[in-house]
Amino acid sequence: MSQAGVDSDYTDGSNLMEKLAVKYREYMPSPALSPYVECYWARTANPLGATGQDTHRVVPDGCIDIVVEFDARTLEASGQIVAGHSDRASLVGAMSRPLIVNAGPEICFVGVRFKPGKAIQFLGVNAGDLTDQSIALGEIWRRDGVGLESRLSEQRGIGGRLGLLHQALLEKLKHKKDDDPYIEALVGLILRRRGAVSIEALTKYAGISRQHIARKFDRHVGISPKLFCRVIRFQDLMTTIKRARRIDWATTALEFGYYDQAHMISDFKEFSGVTPASFAAIG
Repeated sequence: MSQAGVDSDYTDGSNLMEKLAVKYREYMPSPALSPYVECYWARTANPLGATGQDTHRVVPDGCIDIVVEFDARTLEASGQIVAGHSDRASLVGAMSRPLIVNAGPEICFVGVRFKPGKAIQFLGVNAGDLTDQSIALGEIWRRDGVGLESRLSEQRGIGGRLGLLHQALLEKLKHKKDDDPYIEALVGLILRRRGAVSIEALTKYAGISRQHIARKFDRHVGISPKLFCRVIRFQDLMTTIKRARRIDWATTALEFGYYDQAHMISDFKEFSGVTPASFAAIG
């Protein structure tokens, strides 16, 4: 898929065997939340029983996520809640650079990925204040966030945790403010054109100034419209590389609107930490 937010988690070449052992799965949101939520997702522990740190790289996708970290041993139906490792719920803002996550093989993650520009309806904060940040959900939702973490820790499985997140969002949905029509239209245009939109085209399309657009993106998306376009183009390129058997890099660079191959490599490395060829080798 060319849209942001789908399977943006991968492991670099030095941890290829661990990548093969990790299970990542996405779940569709309910009809009530589908206008706002891209997906629910789960990244389960290494089933091969490997020891040591599991390192994976999360790349920018233009989205804001709620991420819950918990101990995999609580997945066992007959197991006990692991003492000293309560569920930790965090809010991860839109990213401008890759994030390296190190976790032991017993750690699992579940989360909610909001569609670009839709998270603040549930969070009540400026998206720009969250950019490249991971903040405890309790700091944003206050008592509601702390209470949610407590209830999450009482669950033993992925389904129960995702169910609690779903219910929390439905409750917030009752009090949400109206959507911003400009952001919905502008983000939709950028996604349809896979990031190939100039700022001049955005101002003409919306009929407002570039400064006005920039303020709206800071409020709702968390990154500038220009950076958001670059991230969406990178996501589309990454998906193309995953699916391709052979790639002519020079031709691909021109097809995606880069000045040349060197520009494409530089842009891809900025967002992923690896070159396109290295990413292609990972598969």
